[in-house]
Amino acid sequence: MANSIATFTLFSSLPKELRLQIWALALEPCVITLHRNTDRNRGRYYFPFNAVTIKIPLFMTLTTCHPSLDVIQRVCAESKLFCRRRYMELGVWDIRKNCLGTHYDPNRDVVYFSHHINPLVLQDFAAQYPVETSCMETIALPGRISSTVFSRTDVLATLHVFEKLKEVIIVLGNVTRGHGHFYEPGQRESWLGGDQKPVWTLPDDAERVLERIKREKWPDWKPPIVTVVASQEDILSRKVIAQISGIAIESLPSR
Repeated sequence: MANSIATFTLFSSLPKELRLQIWALALEPCVITLHRNTDRNRGRYYFPFNAVTIKIPLFMTLTTCHPSLDVIQRVCAESKLFCRRRYMELGVWDIRKNCLGTHYDPNRDVVYFSHHINPLVLQDFAAQYPVETSCMETIALPGRISSTVFSRTDVLATLHVFEKLKEVIIVLGNVTRGHGHFYEPGQRESWLGGDQKPVWTLPDDAERVLERIKREKWPDWKPPIVTVVASQEDILSRKVIAQISGIAIESLPSR
């Protein structure tokens, strides 16, 4: 009996709506880690076999491994068409594949702006990728803010450019606890205080600031919820740190 049901041969006989749901469930979300190109003097990439050159985009991706998409889009014509309709082409430079563009599902994939963050990074991204920015539902931000010129409130206010944003994930990384508060040695700015006083309780303080920004600037805006995770590996599993203050950390199971 086990051998007779090991292979399912009637997939093509299923209703199309059910087949499309199965394709969707087989596609796993991924994290697209972006790095802003700060070396403005390097304006070209050179390919090894000819003299073709192209301008380096403002953003580059460090990880674009998407195994489920690579498999599903090659199964048959229907799955290939389904993937084409579901995914956008994000025009960032793929360092690993040495090519321009990576597939992106705005409903499930998470764009992670790695390294330090400030409003200019988000504004530059929105200016270069307006269509993609208007479709994104979830983004992730690092635990460090790149300049004393900008505050945590400045960064949160810039989220308004993401019209459909439902969730922003703050990745603490190596921001650690010490002497009754959270800090990162050698870094003055983080979501958890540093030289910015007082120390915030996350995610509550961030969500309160977002609501205040909504009242003061954009009454029709629906601010995203704020999720806090310990590392980049926790983005998809949402292994959430529920409350972060100068006193306690509470770890919750994946949701």
